[in-house]
Amino acid sequence: MDQNSQHNETILKRFRGIALAAGVLVFLVIAFGGIISASGSKHTCPDWPTCLGQWTPPVGNGALIAYTHRALTLLAFPALLIAAWIAWRHFRSIPTLRRPVFFAFGVYLVQIGLGGWISTNNGAEMPWLSAVHLGLSLLTLAGIVVSITAAYF
Repeated sequence: MDQNSQHNETILKRFRGIALAAGVLVFLVIAFGGIISASGSKHTCPDWPTCLGQWTPPVGNGALIAYTHRALTLLAFPALLIAAWIAWRHFRSIPTLRRPVFFAFGVYLVQIGLGGWISTNNGAEMPWLSAVHLGLSLLTLAGIVVSITAAYF
């Protein structure tokens, strides 16, 4: 194996790792969003990005669940960003790897804005808006999963 192919394999392994991390984090964001809906914790953090004006979650009233959802969202963002950057930088010629991760990152940006709007504008009272929020999350997860699959095959 020559040095160039070793370098490409190293970059591909890095992409796989960061994309897998992003996929797991997005899955956890979705899971905690479901826990928020099922537990009735939707109204515990009515402001955004803080929770009741604090950067740390208040004790009790389910705010820790909502805060964990936000923290996971924050952690998934750089993982998706780095995956998209690696795809743009090194895999431009592989559309089956590049396009899905770009799609996932773009939808995730919209998702963050929608989640913030739902939190601050009583959007949790609109079931259709919560369905759109979930749908965008699932599209994000689908994009990253397709990209991960392309990276392995």
